[in-house]
Amino acid sequence: MNDGNSLSHRLTAKPLQPWSVGGFFFTALLLYSLPLAVNHPPASNNVDRFFLAMPWRDETTYVGHGLGFSVTIPEQSALALVTAIMVMACSMAILARHWFASPTYTQCAILLPLWYNPLYLQVMSTYQGALPVSIGIALSLLMVCHRHRVGLVYWWGLPTIVVAAVMSIHPLLLAVFFGVACVDVLQAAHRQPASRRVFELAMHHLKVGIGASLLYLVCTHLSAIPGQTGLGWPFLADGYRHLLFLAREASLHLSPLNAGVAIAVLAAAAAGWGLIARCARRGPYTPGALRLHIGLCLACIAGLCLCFGCPLLASSNAEGALEANAWLGSGPLLVALLYLAYVFLIQMKHAYALLISVPLMCLLTFAFGYGR
Repeated sequence: MNDGNSLSHRLTAKPLQPWSVGGFFFTALLLYSLPLAVNHPPASNNVDRFFLAMPWRDETTYVGHGLGFSVTIPEQSALALVTAIMVMACSMAILARHWFASPTYTQCAILLPLWYNPLYLQVMSTYQGALPVSIGIALSLLMVCHRHRVGLVYWWGLPTIVVAAVMSIHPLLLAVFFGVACVDVLQAAHRQPASRRVFELAMHHLKVGIGASLLYLVCTHLSAIPGQTGLGWPFLADGYRHLLFLAREASLHLSPLNAGVAIAVLAAAAAGWGLIARCARRGPYTPGALRLHIGLCLACIAGLCLCFGCPLLASSNAEGALEANAWLGSGPLLVALLYLAYVFLIQMKHAYALLISVPLMCLLTFAFGYGR
């Protein structure tokens, strides 16, 4: 069989058309969300009451029956879920083209953990969580892709304002922006090793995040943050107990099968990081440029760990339980692991890149188990 016509070649090497990229993400996100749509909660929020009280309630009923997969009570939460899927699919398609220019199926699949995340299925299964959080994540992705002219308002322009607005949805969404920005820098370091532009890109994302945080704090009140967001910093009072609680929560998502898959992904990601860190050694670069390249690669890994860990350490409610949005930083970390694993697998053989579908299938099983 001709390798150029094989299925593995089409999935790993053949670029997708622009419309196919968006269609792939919409289909993949809809597949993950299907159990949530089928088993959505009853109509109990004010949005449902608002729509049902409108003069077009009959039309709303028919739309609700179709989107809610039900012939009983029409649900607007399913409409919010579909809207969230469309918003996320568009932003992920833009990010995929930003990173890979003409992405393939496997390259698009790298971004799926931004939605294929069992750690905040509870947030995505409600109207109050699905649409606002999806809009916040989507805007964060777009601001990572945004490029602005150099000028006086370069760091305080559109990205800073938009990221600050995203934080008004929930402050922990800043972890999503910083996490995806770290992956963006890693991807740029792989594409342009030991380049000064990579350092400038990292500084751009850092200044945007800091500027957005300052703008958010100025527009709100620092003393109001703990009561509004559940950022209680419990580790200052009882860090050991909180760490044990986090480990117990994470262990609920582990089984012998997916634990083995997770170890394999971590090993492949470590090898992929090593390839990115060493790729600058093949060129005529100065020792200073090499040190800067390795330092940026290390800083990105540290930043991803902070984006994942800090929200967990800082999030709790009055009963000491973990806040529902505390796992938002896990999405970019999973994307980074899949990207680094992809770098390693594609270096060995193009067909091996299909192996990243294995962890995605494990993540998909959580959605069907949760919906059931």
